Amino acid sequence: MRLDLPDPVMEYLASDSAIYRTQLRQDHPELDQQLGSSETRQAMLRWLGSEDRTPDEPDLIATVLGHMRADAQESEAETIRPLTLHAAPVVRLRAFEFLLTLYFPTANRPALIALLQTMLVDDADEVRAAAARYVERADAVGDLASYLRQWLGAAEARGWVGTESHRQVGRLTGGEE
Repeated sequence: MRLDLPDPVMEYLASDSAIYRTQLRQDHPELDQQLGSSETRQAMLRWLGSEDRTPDEPDLIATVLGHMRADAQESEAETIRPLTLHAAPVVRLRAFEFLLTLYFPTANRPALIALLQTMLVDDADEVRAAAARYVERADAVGDLASYLRQWLGAAEARGWVGTESHRQVGRLTGGEE
C-alpha cells in the first residue's frame, strides 16, 4: 500500500533535510495545514496499519511515527503497537516513543512501566538505551529497581556488557558504570 498524500507532504516526510523542509514550506504555504489535517493523519494511520505497507521503508515509517507523536491519541495505540515488533530498530524506537507519549510520565503508570520493560529487552541497544533514559526521566527507577538489578544480571548472558544500555542501567542502579 502506498502512502497516499499530496506530493509536497510526501516530499516533506521523505526528507531528512531541514533546509529542504523549510524550502518546501515556503514553496507550499498550504503544507502545514495539510500536515496537520485529520485527513492526512487518517491516511498515515491507514498506511501504518496496513498489511500491504512496504516493509523496506523504515525511515519513512519512523518519520511518520515521529510526526504523529505530538498529537498521539489513545485510540491510535492499537495501530501503532504492532510496529514495536518491526524489523528495523528505528521503527521500533519511534513506535515505543509514540506509545510512551500516551503514558508518560503518569497518565497510565502501569502501562508506562510495562512498556519500559519491553524496551529494555529489545534486540537493539539504541532502543534499550533510550528505555534507560526514559526510566530516569519518568522517575521510574524505584518502580523498576528489582527489574533493573535482574536486567544487569542477565546482561552478561545476552552479550550486553559494555553497551550503552548496560552503562545506563548500571548508573541508574548505582552499580557498574
